[in-house]
Amino acid sequence: MRFRQLSNALDSWLCCRSSANKVFRTQRRIEFRDTDAAGIAHFSVFFTMMESAEHELIRSLGFSVLGNSGLGNSGLGNSGLGNEGPENSGPENEGLKNTAVTWPRVAASCDYQSVARFEDLLDLDLSIKKLGNSSVQYEIRFSKASDGLPPTQVAVGSLTAVCCELHPGGSLKKVTIPDVIRQQLQTLVVPPG
Repeated sequence: MRFRQLSNALDSWLCCRSSANKVFRTQRRIEFRDTDAAGIAHFSVFFTMMESAEHELIRSLGFSVLGNSGLGNSGLGNSGLGNEGPENSGPENEGLKNTAVTWPRVAASCDYQSVARFEDLLDLDLSIKKLGNSSVQYEIRFSKASDGLPPTQVAVGSLTAVCCELHPGGSLKKVTIPDVIRQQLQTLVVPPG
């Protein structure tokens, strides 16, 4: 069992780093709490799995999901935009040095093709459909394998998040995605067509 876990972790890491695939893969097992009375995964669970996959991707790229840029750690929340290096000193990143950066969702959807049941193991393949100036649109494909047959596509989801400064008091202001983050996200952008 331990070997399989290590193998799955290595597969995710390699998949994420592959320039040909442009996909980050992770897995989720359908738990009892995720199901309805018929033992089928409730539709809402797919949204939490998409967010979880996005967080795993962010961590795999070397960022934290939440942080403050003035603290000097390298979080996605903080963008690694403290005073750490020349790559973060450009004018486009200047205003973010002591500001928390957050990624609120502006759109989320999921289309379902097949059911997922209690204890099914799903592959989640995350890629970036569009990387804008201040937004990122993720596509997450859910599939499951069974008894040596080709994988069955279960669902396709989409999340769109916007890069924002988080000000004291909770107000948000849309900002350009910092270069240090954009460079990492760019590796997962799938060309149109």
